[in-house]
Amino acid sequence: MYKEMQSFLWTETILQSMEDAVVAVDDEIKGVFLNRAAQQLFGAKNGITAEVFFETLTPSQLKDSLIKVIRSNKRKKIEIEIKRSGILFYYAVILVPIKENGGGRPGCVAVLRDITEKKKLEEMQSEFLNMVSHELRTPLTPIQVYSELISGGKCGIEKAREYSLIINREIKRLGALIGDVLDLSRLEAGKEIPLSREHNDLISIICEVKNTFSASAGRHKIICDCPVPVKVFADRDKISQVLINLISNAVKYSPEGGSITIKAGESAEESFFSVSDEGIGISSENLKKIFDKFYRVQDSKIKSSAGGAGIGLSITKRIIDLHGGRITVKSEEEKGSEFCVFLPKKENTKEVTENGKEKNFTG
Repeated sequence: MYKEMQSFLWTETILQSMEDAVVAVDDEIKGVFLNRAAQQLFGAKNGITAEVFFETLTPSQLKDSLIKVIRSNKRKKIEIEIKRSGILFYYAVILVPIKENGGGRPGCVAVLRDITEKKKLEEMQSEFLNMVSHELRTPLTPIQVYSELISGGKCGIEKAREYSLIINREIKRLGALIGDVLDLSRLEAGKEIPLSREHNDLISIICEVKNTFSASAGRHKIICDCPVPVKVFADRDKISQVLINLISNAVKYSPEGGSITIKAGESAEESFFSVSDEGIGISSENLKKIFDKFYRVQDSKIKSSAGGAGIGLSITKRIIDLHGGRITVKSEEEKGSEFCVFLPKKENTKEVTENGKEKNFTG
């Protein structure tokens, strides 16, 4: 008897310690057991009658499945949605029949595992694939059209030069997107983005990127407010990628046009550049999430076709982090946004000394 009691208490402890919600009912749907996680999920206490529990139970799909498993004596897997505080949560449910054993009553036990994050990730990944497909097709259309015009000999030298610039711009845009996707793939695989750092003139990088946007900015005016050469120790291609992402966002979220200003400068230890616009701005709620993977700011003023893939800023922040730098954002709705990137002038390395402390060196 003592061993049986000890076994029961041990089982009870295990069930109450589980993060998954556990619901068990007897074959007559009268008695109900809820572990601690299930009590919190359904807002009910253990010992509640089955009748009262099922009256408040949502969704009814869980009740129906419990009954079906008892009647069929076959296990079942389902997914259900439960709304809590106005937020929808997703649960994977495994229902297993309880067979009569040693006088114990038969019934059914259901284990509910929260898969909300998994569901959201799957939805974001699906949306991401759709967006990437769209973003890849967008630059291919003008590339095809203008290359056919040039190859067909139906335009003069000036027009051919203009079309060549457009093709070159779209190829760079395509390359930037592919670069983002490849970087994301590396990060997903647990690998770091490779860097090839050297001393560069930051202003020349800025001017090079600005020129790629000059012919495509439309109603936007891109202004460079940069002093004499500013030195930076960085991967030139990756910093160009960061600038392309920031300027692209400035254009996208300034639907009415206006000025996009690029500034640069330096202090004794850091070099910096900023990209500011006069667009719709970013709400405080969105500011907390803009560097999250797959996250895209939603606004009725932005055309769905300009939505983007939701990875540019996530990759941008990772590139800055790998350089030992930082990125800040200032924004006010209806007044625009400013992204400012700070990069160290020298490479920071760390060496662990014998006493376990880190010693910093610059090189």
